[in-house]
Amino acid sequence: MSRCEGIEYLPGAPRDQYVSDQRYCQIYEAASPVLQCMLEISTQTGARAGMIFDIRIGDFNEDRIELRVTKKRNEKGHVTKTYAMTPDLWRALTRALELRKKNRGGAASLPSDYLFITKQGNPYGKEAFKSLWRVVRTKLSLAAREITFHDMRAKAASDADSDVAAQELLHHDDVKVTKRVDRRKGPVGTPLAS
Repeated sequence: MSRCEGIEYLPGAPRDQYVSDQRYCQIYEAASPVLQCMLEISTQTGARAGMIFDIRIGDFNEDRIELRVTKKRNEKGHVTKTYAMTPDLWRALTRALELRKKNRGGAASLPSDYLFITKQGNPYGKEAFKSLWRVVRTKLSLAAREITFHDMRAKAASDADSDVAAQELLHHDDVKVTKRVDRRKGPVGTPLAS
């Protein structure tokens, strides 16, 4: 057995793919109704796919939504991030709730039940989600990693008013991470007068 000491991990360069509004509309139109709801939630809150899969019916009301930050834990479990409810976010969540009713066991729901369930009544996970995303990629003839769902999170950060607003939206500890990884939309310059 050999030992590797003193070798540092060399991270790859962060993705720089920015999803324009026009491209987002194409993705949205190609998506199933359930994926459309997930896209709306992600681009409005900056939520990761896992955070969206973990939304429970009791996590939101007309005033706010609480999302479990799947990459952060404390002694009580996952750290939660609270977002004020907006009309667009409310529309996406209530639409998802209506779509849920069409699935096995979706009509009878408790506050602890998952918002997004498959036709078989199981909570969405990575494999079920990959099927939804694969349909979009096929319809738009996208390469496997050309555009990812995580790029929707980066779109939310890039479209935020400032680096600090993006950091708050994504719940990063350091604004440097937000700027390096998720702020992908370059600044627009104004030409000087002649």
